[in-house]
Amino acid sequence: MASIYGLTDPETGELRYIGKAADPEKRLRGHMREMRRHTPLYCWLRKVGKPGLVILEADCGDWAEAERRLIAGARARGDRLLNIADGGDEPFCAPEVRAANGPKVAAARSKVLWQVYRKFGANRKYFEGLGDTLRARKMEDATAMLKRVEHQARKNGTIAALEQRLITSKLAYV
Repeated sequence: MASIYGLTDPETGELRYIGKAADPEKRLRGHMREMRRHTPLYCWLRKVGKPGLVILEADCGDWAEAERRLIAGARARGDRLLNIADGGDEPFCAPEVRAANGPKVAAARSKVLWQVYRKFGANRKYFEGLGDTLRARKMEDATAMLKRVEHQARKNGTIAALEQRLITSKLAYV
């Protein structure tokens, strides 16, 4: 069963995004890992950091209808949603398109940064396995922070300097 969740501004509590997930907490962690994407949601996440999470409708039978209804209702109220689509199965991306995009993304990815992201992810899983949620959350926060720093470095053209700092700090190896 899927739930419909909302992401809220951490300072104002304003609803900014509505989505669907089987596990909203896990989906939020996914959003925080995907911050390289260039959509209104991810630009906002880079700006505000970790948003608030609210469950708008739990265990929906027809999640597509519920998501469309909740997005339409929020827009009708004047909420400044960052959703691109109207909900449901939109936007659809064909499997062939996704398969073609994978190698392009991998070729553009920094090998140094990828090592650090994998290390943070492995540490998070390790701490989760131990039941140490505090340290697991710190690994999530470190990943989100590095994504913001990476985004800024790409924007400023200083990605090579960032990679060198990660190698010097021994977070990554050449």
